[in-house]
Amino acid sequence: MNLNDFALFDQLQLEGRWVLVVNIAAECDYTYQLEDLERLYQQFPRDRFEIAAFATNIFRQNPGSIEDTRSFCEKEYNTTFPIIDKIDEDNPVWQALEKLPPPATRSWNYQKWLFDTRGRYLRRYSSDIPVEEIHQILTRFIV
Repeated sequence: MNLNDFALFDQLQLEGRWVLVVNIAAECDYTYQLEDLERLYQQFPRDRFEIAAFATNIFRQNPGSIEDTRSFCEKEYNTTFPIIDKIDEDNPVWQALEKLPPPATRSWNYQKWLFDTRGRYLRRYSSDIPVEEIHQILTRFIV
């Protein structure tokens, strides 16, 4: 999978940046990770790293609109990273992400997929992997 193949990500102009794609939900046990993701987002320069989050209600934990989700994330967790859209399981992006090598645990909200500076898939992180672990990996590549 290459991020450059999907129009959903065009608005972010991701070329040359490491990208962490995250599916988020406002009513999930992992919602606290929004704070950790924002901290990660602030630790690297915008021209080298981006978080591309999208909301889903696939697991019935994000019933509101994309505007509701953005507002919740900004108000409750002071997020500034882009939440680009709300998608469902029929969306080609979700279908492509789900086909990537699975994590040890079942797919859930707050899955994370890491892509390199050319948009190539590198690794998938299950919801229970701390964002700090991803930070340690990114630190090796982003100077």
